[in-house]
Amino acid sequence: MQDGTLLKLSLATSLVGVVLLFAFSQTIESERVEIADVDKSFIGRNVELFANVDSFYSSNGNYFLKVSDKTGNITAVLFKQTATNFDMGKLKKSQQIMLSGKINEYKGALELIADKIEYI
Repeated sequence: MQDGTLLKLSLATSLVGVVLLFAFSQTIESERVEIADVDKSFIGRNVELFANVDSFYSSNGNYFLKVSDKTGNITAVLFKQTATNFDMGKLKKSQQIMLSGKINEYKGALELIADKIEYI
């Protein structure tokens, strides 16, 4: 195969891959839930919750939040690489926020590994 043909084929394949990744990413939605609804069947699922910040702390750039809604409470984690994308200086106790991310189990407890935080 000639170099020019191989280059064109590679570029076309790459372009198709990028388009497919973009299309797939648009179909991934978080399910809006109340905290009490989150059980082990939610592990690995993307969820969105509206909650109040009960407490939080930061360690090595990672943020650990205890949040609650009218139905229950859960720990939410924003790892450093995610937290740097948001203005964490705006985070305050008793503040209402929207979190989205994936449910995980850590040391027997369910937690939200957040990839997005919005201040309400």
